[in-house]
Amino acid sequence: MEVFPKELFVEGPYNEEMSKSKWTRFSLINNLPQNQVFKIKSTKPDIIAITPHCGFIRAMDRVEVNFKIIKNS
Repeated sequence: MEVFPKELFVEGPYNEEMSKSKWTRFSLINNLPQNQVFKIKSTKPDIIAITPHCGFIRAMDRVEVNFKIIKNS
């Protein structure tokens, strides 16, 4: 499995007003000939929103994942 882009930049500020529209997107790419399962966990689930946080990726397919920081830690 591969993540694209390799590096993510999340622009602040991280307050409640800005968090309503500040989603960042990345891709999980399954470059294997069999289906894969993924699960994304956070050490700060109360300040980071991720969707989808788990699922299946078909062989040679990709899934778009959106996340945002809800507030400053």
